[in-house]
Amino acid sequence: MNLRLKQVELSETQELEPLVIQNLGTIEQGLVLIDNQVGIRNAGRPDILAADEDGSAVIIELKNEISDLWHIEQGIRYYEWISQNIAWLSRAFPSIDPHNEPRILLVAPSFDDTVLRVARYVNLNLELIKYTAFQDMDSQNIGIHFETIECEPPQESGALRSAEEILEYSDDEPIKSELLKIVNYLKERGCELRPYKGGKSRWIEFVFMKEGVFWLKPLKKWIRFQYKEYATEKWPVKTFYSFSEWEKACKTDIEKYLSEFQDA
Repeated sequence: MNLRLKQVELSETQELEPLVIQNLGTIEQGLVLIDNQVGIRNAGRPDILAADEDGSAVIIELKNEISDLWHIEQGIRYYEWISQNIAWLSRAFPSIDPHNEPRILLVAPSFDDTVLRVARYVNLNLELIKYTAFQDMDSQNIGIHFETIECEPPQESGALRSAEEILEYSDDEPIKSELLKIVNYLKERGCELRPYKGGKSRWIEFVFMKEGVFWLKPLKKWIRFQYKEYATEKWPVKTFYSFSEWEKACKTDIEKYLSEFQDA
């Protein structure tokens, strides 16, 4: 049966907020709700306060129209208060690790050029998440799709990153250790590293038999990886925090894909 879908707009509090709460794991695996519209004294009320798999506090700010500079200002204001009160917050909500830096997720249907530009220069764990809402015309049920908007940090004119420089991006030693385990595993399987797009992008491309087959992006507190997922026949970009988590999700598909190349 073919679904008949139409794109719809959502009211921010009555529709978007509960839909995001229901689909936190779709935005990021392991993301769990702590509270919504929780008052943090004179700083205001974050739309959603969550925790990620690593125990970091995650501030999720929503907008049901094009995101502007005020959206970033809101997120940073909540970030400042939570950073200053993280010890107290971790006692009230034990799923938050007080040693981890908070994160900000800005969720909107689109982002204006100012937001996209400023996000490149903000030296915080800030991510832009674009959503699209659809309604089934038969059942009237509403679903939502999320897409992370990549905002590359500014780079000196003419400067290109090497694969080694990209691998050094994360300053979190445990994450960097897990990252290198992934890299070494793929190198042992015969993949060569090279900076994607010649170093203009902060992605590493893994080349096998002269073809790009996988892509990896180090982030401050986690790792992004793109590969062919045979169950869906798609090329998802997924987020990982450890080699074991990556291996469990990707190893079977990676081995199958490399075997296909060798047999071709």
